[in-house]
Amino acid sequence: MPLAGQGLRLKPLRQRAGRPQLKRDPLGASRLSMIQPSTPLKSVYVTTAAASTVGALYGLVGIPPSPLPFLFITLAALISVVSWVQRDARLHQLASIQDFGLFIYLLWPVLVPWYVVRTRGTRAWTLALLLLTMVLTPVAATLAAALCHDVASALLRHRGAGA
Repeated sequence: MPLAGQGLRLKPLRQRAGRPQLKRDPLGASRLSMIQPSTPLKSVYVTTAAASTVGALYGLVGIPPSPLPFLFITLAALISVVSWVQRDARLHQLASIQDFGLFIYLLWPVLVPWYVVRTRGTRAWTLALLLLTMVLTPVAATLAAALCHDVASALLRHRGAGA
């Protein structure tokens, strides 16, 4: 048996166990992208585009929308974003609050960015701003189209009075 003072050691009888290689996060979270949405945003895009188109058509024609199109223009994108948040919350297992959907409807300007940042980290502000923009786009498109209609009408009246 070699002496310990000569730099030689005995081989251990069994190998030391190394740290286990984790296949997933120890807290059970899946490896979702922090910035990219984990639930597809296609329905939000389609709903926002449809509501914006309807609003822009009403604005360009210059007639106020009747109650049903008015509700579609003002609420369709919001309902789509809230539905996306609810689906995504189920995926992230954060939908344990019973009235989470109602809270989002009532406080959407605060809770949508809070939810996105909470589930994806502080780098996800671009997604939060995108969702807020989606909610406001149909109303902004309607107002912009109505403004274009009013300016064009005023120019035509001015040109007609000057001739």
